[in-house]
Amino acid sequence: MTLYSHSQKGPDGVPEGSKSLQTHTEGVWQIARDGLYPHTRFEQLSPDQIVRLLETICRLHDLGKATPFFQNYLLGRPSDWEKKTHARLGAHVALGLLQAESDEQAQLMAAIAYMAILHHHQNLQTPGKDPFFEEPFRVLPLVEEQWASLPEQATLETITGAQLPEKLPPKPLIRRLVKALRKRSDTGIERYFLINYLFSLLIEADKLDASETPIHSRMAIFPYAVHLYTEKRLPFKITQLIRSRDVMRAEVEIRLDDPDILNQRLMSLTAPTGLGKTLTALNAALILRHRIFEAEGRQAQIVTALPFINIIEQTLQVYQDVLQPDPEAEHSIQILAHYQYADVLGKTEQAQNEDWEAKAYHQKMMQLDTWQADIVITSFVQLLQTLITNRNKLLKKFHHLAGAIVIMDEVQSIRLEQVPLVGAMLYYLAKYLDTRLILMTATQPLIFELADEFILNRRGESATEKVYPLLTSPERYFRRFQRTRLVPLLEEKLDMESFIKIFSTRWKANQSCLIVCNKVKRSLEIYEALSAWLQEQELDNTLHYLSTNVIPADRMGRIDAIKQELNANQGRPKDKRRPPILVSTQVVEAGVDLDFDLGFRDVAPIDSLIQVAGRINRENRRSRKYSPLYVIDFGDCADVYGAAAYGQAKEALGKDPIPEPDYYELVARYFAGSSAQAAYDKALEMFEAVEGLFYSENTLVSDGPAIADYAVIEKAGWATQVFVESSEAAKAARAAFLAVHRQKGEAKREAKAQFDQYHKRAFHQHIITLPAYLVEGRLPRLIEDWEELLIYYVAHDQVADWYRPETGFRRDMKPPSEALGTLTF
Repeated sequence: MTLYSHSQKGPDGVPEGSKSLQTHTEGVWQIARDGLYPHTRFEQLSPDQIVRLLETICRLHDLGKATPFFQNYLLGRPSDWEKKTHARLGAHVALGLLQAESDEQAQLMAAIAYMAILHHHQNLQTPGKDPFFEEPFRVLPLVEEQWASLPEQATLETITGAQLPEKLPPKPLIRRLVKALRKRSDTGIERYFLINYLFSLLIEADKLDASETPIHSRMAIFPYAVHLYTEKRLPFKITQLIRSRDVMRAEVEIRLDDPDILNQRLMSLTAPTGLGKTLTALNAALILRHRIFEAEGRQAQIVTALPFINIIEQTLQVYQDVLQPDPEAEHSIQILAHYQYADVLGKTEQAQNEDWEAKAYHQKMMQLDTWQADIVITSFVQLLQTLITNRNKLLKKFHHLAGAIVIMDEVQSIRLEQVPLVGAMLYYLAKYLDTRLILMTATQPLIFELADEFILNRRGESATEKVYPLLTSPERYFRRFQRTRLVPLLEEKLDMESFIKIFSTRWKANQSCLIVCNKVKRSLEIYEALSAWLQEQELDNTLHYLSTNVIPADRMGRIDAIKQELNANQGRPKDKRRPPILVSTQVVEAGVDLDFDLGFRDVAPIDSLIQVAGRINRENRRSRKYSPLYVIDFGDCADVYGAAAYGQAKEALGKDPIPEPDYYELVARYFAGSSAQAAYDKALEMFEAVEGLFYSENTLVSDGPAIADYAVIEKAGWATQVFVESSEAAKAARAAFLAVHRQKGEAKREAKAQFDQYHKRAFHQHIITLPAYLVEGRLPRLIEDWEELLIYYVAHDQVADWYRPETGFRRDMKPPSEALGTLTF
């Protein structure tokens, strides 16, 4: 009798076996074996032991599917819900098989196999925190009954390809081995990477084989593709900025010629904004990839991580322009964008029929979730929450980091209190998984220095001394430029009247201007005040607004419109120019390719000020030498960044103008002072949770964090989300979202697939985050009977009352008692 691992509905609607258990088991092992990176550097297990452990995990992960209980369930026959579960039986058998040798390494292998198989359809749990330990009187008889129901041993060994033990391991042995995983804190961090790595290989292979998703074979990429691209785009006039970009790229290439370059794992690239770090880093990664191929015969995956969606989309376009991938070619370079708005099917897929379309969609989703590509462009959230997580969905791609080249751009965007944790985890990623990291920034946020001081040095490790700078003297590049200067105007805190006075004495009507605030509320006040002032002065400069108060769907084209307006004004005589003014928040700090004549920035951490300065005289025009960024104070900095950052920024700035050649020393001075003042308790506690393998629950400290609690962006308790139904696409997206909520079972899964495929992007592009006090009691919930879903709703016919396309959500609210009467619930 054939035993099946998966089924599908036949023509009559009755489930029938679609893949044999033997075929699936062998397929999972082959995929995992092919994905195994040969140069991991674990100290507790040898490469041969890792291969043996992985094979055992793969071959026994679905052993429980061989029981009659599971087969009846799979084929639609009556079955016992608890007895048909399949992961636990394989976990027990694998532990019994591997621990037979009794030495410490065999027992470690046995415990890891138990954890990986037990949780391969769920999130990883803290060792010892599962029903077997908490309710053995209920769970143990189930496992024993499953074991007794299995076919004869010879049949099982043929199906699994594994030699099975004669009996199940006793409960005390399982308890001792699994809990022993956490007993040695000095090896905890290595065990974390080892468990997650093997778990990732298993769950990715399991899902790829089950979905029959095509696996991408990485292609060779011409290492000097960036050279060809830049040569084609050389302008008629070679400016100082272009020469500096070429010099920087050439210096990086010289550093990559170092005979010892393949032994470098932690690399840095610090250079001023606007100097072309995106292309320089891609060029470095392609050359490094080629060096790895020459030495090891493999095509390393390149992973580029960025902090903001707009930068991801810009970088994706640059990479596509450089490498010219052909999505329709069978053997072509694959560039994959993995972030919130990623287009799953792309533009080339043509649905042949509904079944084909559904299968294609699920396979594309699996390719996205498992990074089936040569180059992946993703977000900090995806990267760091894959590195520090217990979540099954995220861990599918964890092992792709092994042997990869990871570029992290704009690393100064990482919250300061998380920096030691992130630095330490990146260090151990390089140490154990042989990952090569290129960290890029226009500033120097001391990621590895803080990791050393607060985490690594206490464990006898050091990252800073291992960092290989791709530019040996980045300060030289800062000193070459005279594009901007910071002008502190911090003697007093400003109100609207005093700001308008300062603005009117420093701005001229023929100058473009950028104004950046720390708070949305403040930015809206400035927009309204400037709008009134421009009308009074009878000036026709266009006033634009950009912040998270505006839904992403409306923000998308605004930057392009501003850029076109800026370029159009450059070609006019000075006395005829009426360039735009942009009032914004931190959303313009990185990845926004705009070039203004001058700017005003509410005081903030120095790295944020430098980022905004990068949007002024970006093209290094000599006629605008030392264009000013005036640093002013609305009194909001301490609320947003903390009192320590506010005080240190004011101290570092002083009272005198600071020209661009001095920015490098300014940043170093700021971080040297701020590092001593920041609080890193949460970062240290989270690292200790990782060391302790506290995946789901901290069993050492009652209120201590677990790995499951980690988030790159912490949810603000004061904030909530609002869905603005401002378009027909938004109406369709909301209807699809409601359909998911209303359905159950298979219908719910189908509705979810439809939503993800056709409406997810539009749904998220119509959501904004707002202070809860602005909407609670004023707006209805998106789904009234779903209390956990904290998304409120502005209906299509009420958008004009609550939302303005120019500035976003209207914050000039009526009291709740008045506002409630205007709503349609």
